Amino acid sequence: MPPCKASALEGEALKDEATGHGYVRPIVLFQAQNENDEVPPEVLRKHLEDELHIPKEQIKVATGDTRELEGLDLAARDCPVRFVITVQALREGWDCPFAYVLCSLQKLSSATAVEQLLGRVLRMPYASPRGREALNRAYAHVCEAKFSTAAHELADRLINNMGFEALDVASMVVQQSVLPLFEQNQPPAPVIPALVATNFIASSLSPELQTAAGVEVVQIAGEQTLVVTGHIGTEVEALLMAQVRGPKKQEQVRDKVAQHNALVAAQSAPASRGERFAPIPTLSYRSTPQDQLWPLEREAVLEAVELDLLTPEAVQLPGFQVVEQSNTFEIYLKDARVNLRAADASQIAFDYGSSTITADDLVRWLDQSLFQKLPELTQGQRTSYFAAVVSHLMHERGIPLVTLAKARFKLAQDIEARVGDLKDRAAKTQFRQLVLEGAWDIEPDWTRPLLFEANRYPVPAGSRYAGRYQFNKHFYPVQADLKDGGEEFLCAQLLDNHAKVKHWVRNLTTAPCGFALATSRGRFFPDFVAELVDGRIAVVEYKGAHLLNDPYEIEKRQIGELWASRSNSRCLFGQITKERDGAGMSGQLDTLLA
Repeated sequence: MPPCKASALEGEALKDEATGHGYVRPIVLFQAQNENDEVPPEVLRKHLEDELHIPKEQIKVATGDTRELEGLDLAARDCPVRFVITVQALREGWDCPFAYVLCSLQKLSSATAVEQLLGRVLRMPYASPRGREALNRAYAHVCEAKFSTAAHELADRLINNMGFEALDVASMVVQQSVLPLFEQNQPPAPVIPALVATNFIASSLSPELQTAAGVEVVQIAGEQTLVVTGHIGTEVEALLMAQVRGPKKQEQVRDKVAQHNALVAAQSAPASRGERFAPIPTLSYRSTPQDQLWPLEREAVLEAVELDLLTPEAVQLPGFQVVEQSNTFEIYLKDARVNLRAADASQIAFDYGSSTITADDLVRWLDQSLFQKLPELTQGQRTSYFAAVVSHLMHERGIPLVTLAKARFKLAQDIEARVGDLKDRAAKTQFRQLVLEGAWDIEPDWTRPLLFEANRYPVPAGSRYAGRYQFNKHFYPVQADLKDGGEEFLCAQLLDNHAKVKHWVRNLTTAPCGFALATSRGRFFPDFVAELVDGRIAVVEYKGAHLLNDPYEIEKRQIGELWASRSNSRCLFGQITKERDGAGMSGQLDTLLA
């Protein structure tokens, strides 16, 4: 919401020849948000006064509770009001003459709101052609992610509702778990699930269906009924669907089969049978041999990082560019027809040179915008760095201050990204020195392990594996984020069928339910965690061949191998790919688990 519109329009006076009022100047009408939103009237007033240095007497608020326009003649030559802030005035029919510029901070959520917005600025009372083309237009600035959509909606409302012209008129899966009533030290007794049986209508029975495994024909209430137990395979499902006619009934059978198989899988999963998954040790460190063991997290590494933001390299923003883009559309009347076109930014751009914003104002604005996003920096560090960046851009890159002020939101984004990049670089160097190169004593922590518990695998329904293949050794009844037939799916199949695997988990990518290892960027959640028959823990990460040489993937492999090497052979880590050194996925997995 730049101040340029007001300053440009203030330069011309409009003569009211119809009423003889003399001269009036265009007014900028702001539609602020409600009190509980981000930009209510008083917040907007403070912004105009403190950040844009607009005199207080030029700003008035007109709402239901605040009526600062009462008794004022906005058309009078000596009236100082140039900016009016309202909230619901558009909806309530309030009128502000000479409001040729409207800036709305509210969404155009209804057709009525669009019409009312247009009605406030398109009438342009007593307007006559001006020498400056910019003054021959009314302006409506709206907050809309897709500005072109809003512009077309404005044009549609003009055409259809405002009389300008007429146009022709278009697995459900329920995880069952048993929670103990009291804490017990001994493992719970094995859960013996009830047999899952589902009834199907038996209208016409084929010999193949009657003799299929798990299928029984019984009489229920005098009607012949099919009772199916155990997992329903694709062949039996096809036979069940063949005895009904019509796509709707077949879809009902398909849904019934899917629900039946989900319940069977839920009861046969190791967690549902009361089995326990071995604890998985996390990774911890000692900064000195005498120090206690602390959980290894990226934050611990960052505490040892001294970030110098005032170096010549740090104050540069290599990717920062100011590109003039026009999100402006012009609605105009020609030959009794309403037309819509993208406006040329160079033709209607207003002069920012009269801005009174100083470098200190910009630095203060940056600090207010970024202090929550850069909490690790003190205010002194922030303001010194922001001032150095602004100075570099102005004096080394030759970007005028008014241009930086105009692009301040992009500037803030680039500064935040630059600090993040500098922090990541420092963290990577420090992580290598402290963790991978042995400055700290790193070891698996068996006192703070991750536990895969029977009732703690929160997977949203839309993220569950929905394929037909039945995994027999997955610890939980469902699997998270596994695409049927993909390469990770094939890796999961190999784990599920491997003789040395007792059970396994498709690892979650969220703490505290997923297993993670610290990296210089944060946390690394491997794809699979397996408990082997001999009690060892195997962590497996599948990686596409194109990523094997990526520096961050190399770091993840190094931290995984470090975790395994310090476990006294109790843990294994492997990064599996489609093919490596002539060995396929199966061969790589055999080598790891051996």
